[in-house]
Amino acid sequence: MGAVAADSAPTLREIVVVGDLGLVLGALTSTRVKMSRGRTLLIDVGGVIGILGGGLIAVGTRDETAVGVSLLLGTTAGLGIAALSTRDWDAAHVAIAPTRITGPAGGRAWGVSAAFGF
Repeated sequence: MGAVAADSAPTLREIVVVGDLGLVLGALTSTRVKMSRGRTLLIDVGGVIGILGGGLIAVGTRDETAVGVSLLLGTTAGLGIAALSTRDWDAAHVAIAPTRITGPAGGRAWGVSAAFGF
């Protein structure tokens, strides 16, 4: 998409080098940022929705450069919005603690309560 946006025809060597660079950067990022599988899937869905949105805009254009730009910006926006929206996805949301529970007849017993944080 970047090559189309720049209005140049990439060679096979350039495509392979850029793809390998993306894989290496992704592998290095995965060792630094701890993320659950669910969050990564949501970010991927954001990228797919972004490229579809960019494709809807690209359908109305006749210029190949505009098509590349709209697809590239749509994908970038989708990934960015999804990453920001899920930044607290992996945080612990439930705190479980022992507590005294009073029954309907006034009886008391030990039980477990859960506090949900939103």
